[in-house]
Amino acid sequence: MPQRPKGSLLPLILLLLSGCNPLAYEPERVGDSPSSPGTTWEQKPFKLAQPTPPPFSAEDLSATMPLSKLLDIALYNNPATRVSWNAARAAAFGVQVSLSRYYPAIAYIGTLNAEESTIGLGAGTANSTSQGQAISNIGQAANSGGTTVSGSATSPDIYTAFNELTATYLLLDFGGRDANVELARQTLYAANWEHNYTMQQVMISVITAYTSYLGNKGLVAANEQDVKDAEVTVAAANKMHIAGLSTLTDVLQALSALEQAKLNLIQAQTAESTSFAEMLIDIGLPPDTELSVESLPDKLPIIEVSGNVSTLFELAKEKRPDIGAAIAAVKEQEAQFRIAYSSGLPTLTANGVLSQLHYFRTPKRDGHDNSISLEIDFPIFQGFFYINQEKQIRAQIQEAIANLDVEINNVATQVVTNYYAFLGAAAAIPNAEALLNYSQRAYKGLLLQYRTGTSSILDVITALTTLSNARAQLVVTRTQWAASLANLAFSVGILDDTTGYWGKPVTENITFTSLKDDIRNDKKDHTDMP
Repeated sequence: MPQRPKGSLLPLILLLLSGCNPLAYEPERVGDSPSSPGTTWEQKPFKLAQPTPPPFSAEDLSATMPLSKLLDIALYNNPATRVSWNAARAAAFGVQVSLSRYYPAIAYIGTLNAEESTIGLGAGTANSTSQGQAISNIGQAANSGGTTVSGSATSPDIYTAFNELTATYLLLDFGGRDANVELARQTLYAANWEHNYTMQQVMISVITAYTSYLGNKGLVAANEQDVKDAEVTVAAANKMHIAGLSTLTDVLQALSALEQAKLNLIQAQTAESTSFAEMLIDIGLPPDTELSVESLPDKLPIIEVSGNVSTLFELAKEKRPDIGAAIAAVKEQEAQFRIAYSSGLPTLTANGVLSQLHYFRTPKRDGHDNSISLEIDFPIFQGFFYINQEKQIRAQIQEAIANLDVEINNVATQVVTNYYAFLGAAAAIPNAEALLNYSQRAYKGLLLQYRTGTSSILDVITALTTLSNARAQLVVTRTQWAASLANLAFSVGILDDTTGYWGKPVTENITFTSLKDDIRNDKKDHTDMP
């Protein structure tokens, strides 16, 4: 055997090694990825679909808007409501998808086939004793005299069309199909409750921002009045000092109180601007939108809650969307259990097939094949899968029930907290009004006494500070009343029932009647389920 020349593989090895050199590797950009480790990725610009016209116009924004209009805009603009709404729509289509199992599944398969084949015969010697016998029925030639022959044959062209129509229908699955529909329906109910809850969350967020803005706006007005009162005090101190009835210290103390009032005003104005921008963001408007909103009426409406905290709690169990979603979650797990139970039982299915084969050039060879059958599928053993699956879902049902109890306890806590917060805020308003009245009278009296020389500048400044605190306290108390009313309505689940009271300086009553629900009464003993 000839020897291979030494070194003949060296150029090939060097070529391969040069291709494996990492320093010589140039990475290829893959898809929408950065081109190199030192290159940033930039997202390609995209266009959003044009939204439908909003429920407000430029004229609406230029007018003084009530809270109800702000809530309408927020429910439209806030992306959270669009998320929950589309989730509910998707769940609704999921119910339609589950109903498709009640219909037969029909499928069509069509095939067009064109075939042409050539089979070649190689050279050879005939050693067969049966000379002249045909070797193949596709045109292969044989040697009848023992000599070597060669040849080829071409099969005829074949053009066919195959059509098949199949139908499958589930006749029996021991409730699995019904359980799938129930699962989809409870998923829809949960999504609907979540949408309702999202809407109320958006509403309470807007109302909270709205009351915060009104509170800061009221504090600005109160601090502006404080500055005016402090300026009056400075003027009185200067007058007394010029008349020689007081020292320069009185003037300095009055000026110090004035500067403190101005500082408080600047801080209040900053808080007002910030809360206004936050309110616009919660509504879904640009933070620099020029907008005027209605303030709370000077005379707040008297809203009485008939019943006690237990009555409100019973109503909350009826109205709260998150409790409804938790109940739907329990029913979802119950449907999952029925699906798991049926999966371990036999299924009976009817199958039908209609098929036809057509030859374009030789139609006499056409034929068909039709069949109908009943199929039973009975899972006998799968490593204790079905038994453990049922046990798992039983535990998940108990978990969902426990989550429902947790949700009910949370709602109870919210109802109790907001109920007493509202009662406290409503009871504090008359006291805050009286405090402001007395503080104003005391300040005016001490200022008059100071001008007559019967009181000191410290007495006046102390009265001025008390008056400033009384003004702020009244603003805070009125804001707390509005916020606690909204929080109480939210905790009970009737937030939309209180929006009509904003801006009405009249006496109104809200009566909450006791409504019993069957949340806990219809709870089944899942250990007895089949």
